[in-house]
Amino acid sequence: MEKSKLAVGCDVINLILGAFLFISPWLFAFAPGAESWNAWIAGAVIAILSIAALSAFAEWEEWLNLIVDVPGSEPTALKRSYSIASAPASSPRFSIAVTHVQGGPGSTTLHAMKEGATLSCIGPQGFFTRAANSTLPSLLIATGTGVTPMRSMLQAALAAGPLPAPMWLLFGARREVDVIYSGEMEALARRDPAFRFMPTLSQPSEAWVGLRGYVQTHIQELWAELSSLGGAPHAYICGLERMVGSVREILRTELGLPRQQVHSERYD
Repeated sequence: MEKSKLAVGCDVINLILGAFLFISPWLFAFAPGAESWNAWIAGAVIAILSIAALSAFAEWEEWLNLIVDVPGSEPTALKRSYSIASAPASSPRFSIAVTHVQGGPGSTTLHAMKEGATLSCIGPQGFFTRAANSTLPSLLIATGTGVTPMRSMLQAALAAGPLPAPMWLLFGARREVDVIYSGEMEALARRDPAFRFMPTLSQPSEAWVGLRGYVQTHIQELWAELSSLGGAPHAYICGLERMVGSVREILRTELGLPRQQVHSERYD
């Protein structure tokens, strides 16, 4: 996408935080009646907090709202939420995946847009993220366009170098044609042996040789295998509420995982 209000908003906030980080010790040091030593301590504390805020904002990039102008609709400007499908980077460009819903005014308008069209954005926001340099094994569990934040996590991790720990993606879809990013994921699996791509289909053709059934049917077996490789794996789940709740139930109740190891986001 072209640089939008999203990117401009990020730039402004970063500029404000950076400026405050730079001048905060001096503001406190020269405040009327301030003891210089105490002022410098206060300034240093605020500087540290500013750094923390800046770091948090840099990872606050899971999803955003697009403002879609649809002539004839009420209201004409529709707000639609989409996960970001590309890794955080210095470029103002990013990717999303939009499922075309028949009769859906937002997705129909987006699919009909020509290259060069301009959209306004609100965000980014959300906390369904994974540290790119994490050394913990990860099982990513997604269905449908819930794979988009997983793609972002995976791209960020591989951009940091070879994966230091297993990172497996279990992706549920109905048919072969519904497995988005399949070629890309297969190429990444060949590039780094620590990444495993496992699509599972609920309505496969007779020729399908991969996993079958819903993602829930494979969780326990995959978790046991991943755990046997060492470390305390973390699970990342994204999809419709019913799937997310079912997988969380398996991980938290049946397998007894602590809350800190289970991360999830739903999009309905």
